Amino acid sequence: MNILKVCGVALIAAFSIGILKIYKSEFVLPVSVVASVVIFGAALGLIAPISDYLGELSSIGGFSIYFSAIMKALGIGIVADTAASHCRDVGQASLASKVEFAAKILILSLALPIIKEICAAALEVVK
Repeated sequence: MNILKVCGVALIAAFSIGILKIYKSEFVLPVSVVASVVIFGAALGLIAPISDYLGELSSIGGFSIYFSAIMKALGIGIVADTAASHCRDVGQASLASKVEFAAKILILSLALPIIKEICAAALEVVK
């Protein structure tokens, strides 16, 4: 799916949501979620070749641990941002901030082994 199709889906969803807010507000969230899933799926299809190429590069350089953590952190960030945006759309800003906080904690937990390796390497250099 190219960017024109993605933008078309987004514009159709936005127009539909605008009309639904007036007449059938209970359908706003489901339409928004479905449109987001379609766009997210299209983006995942576009990112697969990039991810494969970066995976090859990381295995050549011996950085597969770092690459894995970075890709997981990126995925967590994208999913959390999407969920938080939907929470804000329905007026749940507090819930959105909790989702973002949880994502930050998860990303920090992914970074801890890398930080440990960097500290160990720094101690080796100092010795």
